[in-house]
Amino acid sequence: MSATTCRTTCRTTSNNIYSTKTDAVHGDDDDIDDNEKYSKIKTFNNRFSRKVFVFIALAFPIAACLCLVNSSSNISNTSTSTNSRSTNIASDVENSAGIDKLQSTLTTDNSEKDGDGDYDESSYEDLVADLKERKPELYNVTKIQTTSQASLKAEDGHIYHMIFSTDCSPYQHWQSYLYFHAAMKVKQPGYVTRIASGCENGELEKERQWHEKHIQNRMSDRFRIHFTPHFSGVKDANGKTVKDANGKPVNEYEYFNKPFGLKYYLEFGELMGTTVDGNIKNEDHRIILTDPDMILLRPITGDFSHDREVVIGSRERINRKFKVDHGQPFAQRYGIGAEWQEEVNVSDIAGHDSPAKDVTYEQALESYEAGPPYIATARDMYAISKKWVEFVPKVHKVYPDLMAEMFAFCIAAAHLKLPHQMIDSMMISTPNVEGEGWSLVDKIPIDGVCEFGKHPQHDVFAIPTLIHYCQRYAIGDWFFYKRNMVQDFFTCESPLLMLPSSDVINETDYRQYPGEEREKISKKELKEEGFMICTILAALNDAARFFKDQQCDGGNLQESISLRGKPDFT
Repeated sequence: MSATTCRTTCRTTSNNIYSTKTDAVHGDDDDIDDNEKYSKIKTFNNRFSRKVFVFIALAFPIAACLCLVNSSSNISNTSTSTNSRSTNIASDVENSAGIDKLQSTLTTDNSEKDGDGDYDESSYEDLVADLKERKPELYNVTKIQTTSQASLKAEDGHIYHMIFSTDCSPYQHWQSYLYFHAAMKVKQPGYVTRIASGCENGELEKERQWHEKHIQNRMSDRFRIHFTPHFSGVKDANGKTVKDANGKPVNEYEYFNKPFGLKYYLEFGELMGTTVDGNIKNEDHRIILTDPDMILLRPITGDFSHDREVVIGSRERINRKFKVDHGQPFAQRYGIGAEWQEEVNVSDIAGHDSPAKDVTYEQALESYEAGPPYIATARDMYAISKKWVEFVPKVHKVYPDLMAEMFAFCIAAAHLKLPHQMIDSMMISTPNVEGEGWSLVDKIPIDGVCEFGKHPQHDVFAIPTLIHYCQRYAIGDWFFYKRNMVQDFFTCESPLLMLPSSDVINETDYRQYPGEEREKISKKELKEEGFMICTILAALNDAARFFKDQQCDGGNLQESISLRGKPDFT
């Protein structure tokens, strides 16, 4: 039995609101060789100029006065060169969008939008063309210096872009802060970007300022927020938003934001962009596409060669790949089987000559039972995104279910002949299911599971890469469900969450959801439910303490919030 995706087992709890937008940045000394060489050449020339100045000053006092002006300029240039070496702005991102300018257009020129804040030209291509025509100055480099505790490049030498998509609601506001805090704690290499879509005028500016103050300036300036227009209206065959007689979007499908936002990000986002021939720039960079309701337990990269921390199924071991590369993307295995072949006519979606229709049932299970995190090179992810936005409106038309975007991703990858290496251990989400990284958790001694979850240490016991908290979790009377979470948790005034004792797993033999009967469960289930409860609640408190330490004068540290008594809004 495969892992059960959050949407398959508890589809009503899914909350992945998607879209995209960011800025052009760069960082460490070793990321762009040409810039470093240029800086060294300038530094050498400036040092040589100063030596010449000394010689001339001794021989020709009058000439020395003239040279002093030039020397001062050279010294200034030397300083500029040194700064440019630390900033290292990539010379090959000249078409990347300037984030501040581009984002501002999403809240200006309201006369060109409809009453809902959507652009009248609502297809992806029309939107981009409209922005380019009206605001050509937006497509210039924005030079931003970056500093971070984590390295820009991962140990494998690649630059990673981890992205997740949200709206601007308070519900995904706290999820985003928790996401960034976890990324900071594990020192995730590269860039981490929140893609926020469909924000109203006031929401956008408020969210931008909050992010800059509380995340970018406090955690890492490689932690970005990228705003996009609203993409979640149902699309027709030409990619245009379907509207009723009053101009309102028909039957919104929020998950359209994910594929359309991804493509938008890759074309105009941070260090991304396309060349004149339509190819993606920085094609060797790695893209990690995730969901906002995820907590990193350790860094994620494209290297899956360490058996201690990698769990894969027997089917996927046959042609096992070890590292992400061009033509070889990776993904978490989800419990969708071959439903994308069974629920829709693939020929109608991708064409009668599409390679996707020739994928066998076994191949579908081995290489296309994919869900987030998705990891691929920028070149491959861009290719997938283009087909993904083409196929997802068609899939949704015949299968108007929240799984439509996942099915469309599978069809896009199969159409492009990009089989994914399935990994079980990138995620844990649903206790007591196969296809996730639970075998790693099960190796932790039961007496120490809760305490270890509160302070996970990968060097002590190998752990899954991240938690995907899209389900309900309970052990005894302890309970967590993301829709029950306090919305204003990351404030100075909010108290912290109550935490279970470190021995909670041995203290009970049941779980109880609010308003439901007690259910006796096995020791294995107790262990896994306990790990989720202890880890999630502790991660939230840890992030809240960080917030209060950075922003508050004597913030509320009382552990008094309990989610046990709150109604379960499933």
